[in-house]
Amino acid sequence: MTSTTGVKIPPPVHNSLKLKALDPASQAGRITFPGQTRGQKADRLQLVAKIAPIAESDAALHHWSATGVAVTGGNAYISWHSNHQASEIENVSIPADAWGGALDVVSIAALMAPQQGVSPISNTMTSLRVKFNNVVADGGNLYFPLTCYNNGAVVGRMAIGSTEAMDTIGIPGSSANAVYVQGNTIYAATGYAGGVFSMPSDFTDETEFTVVAPYSQTFGGKYIADGYVLRTDDTESQLVPLAGGEARSLGAPLTSAEKYAEAYDPANGVWYPLQGETAAHFGKHTMAIANGYIYVAGGKGQGTVNGLRVYGSTGNAPVWQNGTNTTAVCVEGDYVYAATGAGLRVYEKYDGTNLKLYAYEVKEYDNDGNAIGHAAGTDAHSSNFVAVDPQSGLIFVACGQSGVYVFRLNHDAPATKVDVSLVFPGIGEEGNLKEEAEPGDKVEFTVPSKTPEVPEGKEFVGWKDPSNPDKVYEPGEKIEVEAGDKNSTTTFEPVYKDHEYAYVVKFRYYNADDAVNGTALTGTSGIPADLKSDTNSFTIPDVTPVWEQRTFEGWSLTPEADYENTTLIAKGATFTIPDGAKEVTLYGVWSSRITGGGGETPTPPQDPNAGGEDTGGEG
Repeated sequence: MTSTTGVKIPPPVHNSLKLKALDPASQAGRITFPGQTRGQKADRLQLVAKIAPIAESDAALHHWSATGVAVTGGNAYISWHSNHQASEIENVSIPADAWGGALDVVSIAALMAPQQGVSPISNTMTSLRVKFNNVVADGGNLYFPLTCYNNGAVVGRMAIGSTEAMDTIGIPGSSANAVYVQGNTIYAATGYAGGVFSMPSDFTDETEFTVVAPYSQTFGGKYIADGYVLRTDDTESQLVPLAGGEARSLGAPLTSAEKYAEAYDPANGVWYPLQGETAAHFGKHTMAIANGYIYVAGGKGQGTVNGLRVYGSTGNAPVWQNGTNTTAVCVEGDYVYAATGAGLRVYEKYDGTNLKLYAYEVKEYDNDGNAIGHAAGTDAHSSNFVAVDPQSGLIFVACGQSGVYVFRLNHDAPATKVDVSLVFPGIGEEGNLKEEAEPGDKVEFTVPSKTPEVPEGKEFVGWKDPSNPDKVYEPGEKIEVEAGDKNSTTTFEPVYKDHEYAYVVKFRYYNADDAVNGTALTGTSGIPADLKSDTNSFTIPDVTPVWEQRTFEGWSLTPEADYENTTLIAKGATFTIPDGAKEVTLYGVWSSRITGGGGETPTPPQDPNAGGEDTGGEG
């Protein structure tokens, strides 16, 4: 046995795990059939059957949850485990050995052609010592990643057709999350505190496991497929090659929000609860590799949705990604099957630019298995795994405590069509754009060249989607929209900015020290607002300003101008800004006419900020 410095690794534990076979007749009522009819024309996906959790006297104690499905030899093998932790269930402490793991053997032929009195469940086996976290079929054996109450992570092997016993081997870690068979070798990945280990597929009591990826408190083994291990820690997720070599970063960690979990202490043989960020790494994630692309079920992280991701042969950024909380994925034939929080979704395989939605589970089905409406599935169940039988076309989705949902595609059904509409208000019919598309299709629109009426002093910049206000689309620009599950309309808003005029004329009462235009001095009124234009020629407003008892004479480019000896600019006149200037200020020129002994004598105005009254000259 290989060890890792500084880490306590328990010795292999070999057991012949005894299984209890339940009476098949007691399980017959667990499968319900909505009816064998054509699928809903609009959705291409028909619900064939539902398989409820294990039925037995203490089923409530176990809280059975479907964890995986393997299809081989005309049967579907469905794994289950108790959906609670060893330390606590509903605030009632229970011992770890009251856990539970179970395996159903379901006849696919009986699912396809149900008969009165014939149960598709031919066998159900249970154990109180281990949790069955998944099941893999290879050759004549079934292999299991297990969680054992007195060892933590365990790998199990059982001959197909056996009903009594399973051979097991313990490995480091609290929980075995995935197994993978390559030739005569089994690879197993264990959880957040774990690693990757290998052993011969025909292991015996003398077998010692080998460390492939060293044990770490933050390893986070998730799944194994086609020679790669999917793992995550606090920083990022990675693909770790089983053959050795540098791990490939996938750009973001894989976590689950609000997750409760616990870990096994091999030194003391006890379990302890985990919460917070550490527990968030205990969620389920799978991947599939096909045609040079890697499909990763990114799940739902804390505060974000990692969604379904597609990676190319290189690089740590996905080449395609959506925002649907996806927990399991598989590829079979021409389609990608994704188990999500909104139910099963079926895509056409990635074509280099897009993953096109082909069919999806709806919220409700009628008694014949036909979809009711087009509303997508709900968050009512946790989708842990998805598997497809290529012979029958049946799709098995392990949905936790909701049981197993069995679907099939109806390729003859017409495609679902929805309307995708963009509205650009204020420009008439040219602003109403609509295209018909299948859900998941990308629809391209061109922003209209016509623009709305522009308010005075503004410039039209473009259009924005209120849901994405930081992006402004200009006329002629392309907008790509993904069609959803139902008709959608997006109304854009025009975006304006203040117009930057080339020339400005400002008007002031007396001089540059006077109050800014608009804040009246005592006894004043009528000063025009500033004028702005893209040409240097202006018409002076035909307005007569008033300032106490003074008489307005005109406008001047210089403050305190001599109104008798300066050519003034009259109200209503045309004024041209001098060459080279962009902004000028015109100052009001006033005279005061005070009655005195010698008649009326004009005097130059005083600075109004200095206070006092104007005085007349001598008569």
